[in-house]
Amino acid sequence: MALNDIIKLKREEMNLTQEELAERLNVSQQAVSKWEAGLSRPSDENLKRLSKLFNIELLPVTLQPEIENSLISKNKKLKISLILSLVFSLIVVLSAILMYLNKLIPNEKEEAAITGVYFYDERGEQIEIKDNWYNIKPVTTLIVTYRETIPEILSVYLTPTGTEMAEERKQIKVESIRDNRGFILTQIRFENTGILAHLEVTLEGSKGIIKSDLYNVYLE
Repeated sequence: MALNDIIKLKREEMNLTQEELAERLNVSQQAVSKWEAGLSRPSDENLKRLSKLFNIELLPVTLQPEIENSLISKNKKLKISLILSLVFSLIVVLSAILMYLNKLIPNEKEEAAITGVYFYDERGEQIEIKDNWYNIKPVTTLIVTYRETIPEILSVYLTPTGTEMAEERKQIKVESIRDNRGFILTQIRFENTGILAHLEVTLEGSKGIIKSDLYNVYLE
């Protein structure tokens, strides 16, 4: 309640007229009228007299701005706190919605596949491709890389070029795999020369049988 309203209310509770209140405070009736209309404020000395007369605590004029500023500051802090609380609640709700949607939408995983076959000679030097062909050696080491599977058996096949017929496809290597490291190192010994063929690697494991691309190889 504003100070002017308090003065008027207390005066009326004591059944005093503005003139009677003015006499008790030794001020003019016009001063009391201005106080109650909010056109002016009592001095600190008059506030002390009013406090004693009304038996209430009325703050001195010099403290009013500080109190008002304090109340304004508290209101601002309260509003900021409410806004931050709403923002936090909104973030929590959105996070929960996203987690729920992630459960509904299946994760797109990469399919199991042989990602590469690399050729190395007896000295450990990589055999580079030339004109889409690999010049393999009598003893050739293969490094086979893969993903999204646990291999158990590795097989290597040769199919003579120009035939591309299933009955001509020959298995030249089969090996059990014990470790799941993302790559397999295996060595192949070719007993015959004059090889001109397509080489293919297969892995049999947790995701069934997966096949590599066909690699053109020759051995002079």
